[in-house]
Amino acid sequence: MELRLMEQFVAVAETLHFGRAAERLHMSQPPLSMAMQRLEGELGVTLLERNRRGVRLTAAGEVFLAEVRQVLAGAQRAMTLTRRTARGEAGMLRLGCMGPAVAAGLPALVHGFRQQHPDVRILLEEQVSVRQLAMLRDGALDLAVVRLHGELPAGMQVRLLFRDEYVAAVPQSHPSAAKEMVRMEDMRDDSLILYPRSMGAELYDAVIAACHGAGFSPRIEQEVATKSTTLALVAAGLGVAFVPASLARAGYAGVSFVPLQSALPVVEMYGAWLAGCTNPVVERFMEYALHSAQPCI
Repeated sequence: MELRLMEQFVAVAETLHFGRAAERLHMSQPPLSMAMQRLEGELGVTLLERNRRGVRLTAAGEVFLAEVRQVLAGAQRAMTLTRRTARGEAGMLRLGCMGPAVAAGLPALVHGFRQQHPDVRILLEEQVSVRQLAMLRDGALDLAVVRLHGELPAGMQVRLLFRDEYVAAVPQSHPSAAKEMVRMEDMRDDSLILYPRSMGAELYDAVIAACHGAGFSPRIEQEVATKSTTLALVAAGLGVAFVPASLARAGYAGVSFVPLQSALPVVEMYGAWLAGCTNPVVERFMEYALHSAQPCI
């Protein structure tokens, strides 16, 4: 049964007048009368009683009207949702993130986007950059917020989202905890808590080079994968670390964050997605991220 035939029936049922219904549908009356006869023939029941005083619905017609209204409303919802999904205004986004991006303002960005697009469901997964990029390639993520460490992954597109600088994270009992600024050479006698080189060789090497440039070789006591573990070790007095300044805004018990004068590179976090991505929400989210009033870039 065609939707058009249902719409014609609703017009007749609501006006109870073939002439007014035909005007509402922008058609002539004879084809409308024939359409209603065809509809009743398909159903094998009488929907409309016609006499000299007008038209009225039969009991079957009343039931059919209620059901048809639901069908037409459902069809309209389906068309609207389909179009909105194609524009990236509805659907789902599997978004990878890492600790520094969360501290730098990603939650506020997600919240703002959801306020504008309540029909988009966002699933966040926190992983280190290397793991996120692997998940993108495997199709487990639609979009990732990562550090590239100077390497542009093959087959991916990227846009800069956040910039951050490094600060020194030291135990609150550390001699430098109360300083307004520390230099790399102030850390020469401290144990350094660093992440494994496999997680980002360029940045790892930059830390080592900055230490050498300050006249000492770092004593690396611990290598850990996450910022939360790094700060826990610093708070326990097991060493010092260099972390993005955004982490300082959230604070951490037992840790002092001190501005750092060093040759360390600026922390840059990128939105990354597969070239040829077919999820329109990715483009919509990146467009919002790059043009919103959130403190990006």
